[in-house]
Amino acid sequence: MIYIFGDSYGDKKKHWVHNKGRSYKFVSKGPFWYDYLEEYDKVRNFSKSGTSPYYSFDKFYYCYENKLMKRNDKIVFILSSPHRIGNNSLGDLILSRQYQGDYEEQKWFEGNPQDILTTYNYLRREIDFINFKNVSFLKFFSQLNESKIIVFKAFDNESFDIDTEKYPEHLYDLSILNDENFYYYPNILFNITVNEVIKNDISIKKTDDWGEVNNSMVDVGRTNHLADYNHKIFSNIILNFFYNTDFDETFKENFYKKQNINSNEFIYE
Repeated sequence: MIYIFGDSYGDKKKHWVHNKGRSYKFVSKGPFWYDYLEEYDKVRNFSKSGTSPYYSFDKFYYCYENKLMKRNDKIVFILSSPHRIGNNSLGDLILSRQYQGDYEEQKWFEGNPQDILTTYNYLRREIDFINFKNVSFLKFFSQLNESKIIVFKAFDNESFDIDTEKYPEHLYDLSILNDENFYYYPNILFNITVNEVIKNDISIKKTDDWGEVNNSMVDVGRTNHLADYNHKIFSNIILNFFYNTDFDETFKENFYKKQNINSNEFIYE
């Protein structure tokens, strides 16, 4: 069995993008990266769009502690931003000082939003580093359960312009954990998404390249934030590690032209 934990990069139900109360279906048909895995083994996918590592680990713990996950099962773990909290109703960037005055974000909280923001101020450095510890825990679990585990980080701490400090992350080299049963993939998925886009406008911000919604324009071309070509490359990386295959692992760059529609004019019922 292959288990998948993650956010929108792995969500098998992410076939629609929502904006201003409307839903727009992605035009990409697949197969997607998790579909390719099903050609090799049964797959259980617990990914959910907009969720955090805390959500993913809750699912992970449940599977292990309730004996759903067996020894030697294979695991794909996509670590989302630790600055996300709760479920996907909360969205992104809640744990960030620059969003303290954002009523639209705060209204989703149960209780006093200031309590959560105060906690964030105390734990900010811990939150910034928590995915380093998550990778280390997954390395431990690969030994405990004799499982092959491949880990991807969806974002780094700069992906959403979050107001975090600059840390000497190069001092914490996670590649030292890699062995025949554990692989921490060194590239950030967010960067792969951004690098797909044709760079025909130098004024476009990095954060505009990756998202589906930019002002009134909605990009309906990429399920799970990846073009179909790179879905195959993503699956190749996982299959090469799990099954010692020798597929191409080179992501294609600077080829995707956004398929934007005006959200003020079109709607899929």
